[in-house]
Amino acid sequence: MALNWVTLDEMSSRPLPLDDERFLHSVQNAALTLDFSGSAKASYKATGRAFVTSRRVVFLIHPMPPPPPPGAPPPTSLHSLSVPHDHFQNFRYIIPIFSAAYLEAEVFPVTGGGLPQRQTGEPETPKGKLKIWFNEGGGVAFRDAVERAKKEWEEVKAKQADEDALPMLNS
Repeated sequence: MALNWVTLDEMSSRPLPLDDERFLHSVQNAALTLDFSGSAKASYKATGRAFVTSRRVVFLIHPMPPPPPPGAPPPTSLHSLSVPHDHFQNFRYIIPIFSAAYLEAEVFPVTGGGLPQRQTGEPETPKGKLKIWFNEGGGVAFRDAVERAKKEWEEVKAKQADEDALPMLNS
């Protein structure tokens, strides 16, 4: 998972696709919270647009601020978030009685992605709790797209593992 590393199209309205990446679904007017607890305490909130692709879940704030000038330090607030499917775990779709439906997941940062990292002496990599609220509907289709993308991702990884396996030696 990486903070503010998403490359955008010319209109700053969509992420540029990675190699062999397909867009599966997007939702306007979504809200996001990302919380890390423990020694890696951090919290982020934003409103914007959420995307599911064949390789990741992406969130872009709206309106997107102009890019910082060359040489300026990167922003510390959340402008974009990219979570590869293998870092997006234990997700569930929740429909509360008195608020908007949301998707909740455990997410794990990628090295150098601008989010809390495992420190020396800590037993495990910090995990964040990600929630995406669907303020104007579209949550069920988003959840279904995440399930489909994760299934495809796991099939691709299994196929790669089979191809990378060493052949049997006959004696």
